Amino acid sequence: AEDTAPRLLQRLQEAEKRHQLERKTFERTVARYQEEAERAGSALRRAEKDAAEKEMEVEELQRLLASMEKEHRSLLARMEAGEAELERLRKVEGDKVAEQDRSAQLEKEVATLREKIHHLDDMLKSQQRKVRQMIEQLQNSKTVIQAKDAAIQELKERVSYLEAE
Repeated sequence: AEDTAPRLLQRLQEAEKRHQLERKTFERTVARYQEEAERAGSALRRAEKDAAEKEMEVEELQRLLASMEKEHRSLLARMEAGEAELERLRKVEGDKVAEQDRSAQLEKEVATLREKIHHLDDMLKSQQRKVRQMIEQLQNSKTVIQAKDAAIQELKERVSYLEAE
């Protein structure tokens, strides 16, 4: 019975040391999870801000696109009207000077309009490509945000679970 007390005391001290070590390990783990959650949170906020900026850029490009398409339709209508009048003038017999002048002027106008339409077509295609790419980037950003959100949630749940233990 004499050596039982010191032995029990020694076991108690060892248990306390183990408990202290486990507690420190646990606190470091909780701190690490909280740090991870904070890092993930700020990354998520950055990603959300980037996504919002991209969305605004896409809207601006779509407005620009609509305006370019409207101008395209207007130029097309003017060109077709010019071609129709040119056709009518060509059919008219006689070589009146005024008609020849008007005909030459219309030829130039139609050629210029054709060039403008061709240029606008190229610009439209380029802008549409850009809008499609930006929408794709936006969808990718949203996917990344959802993944980070889930990771943060999991870290928060781990922290809560560990704190509850």
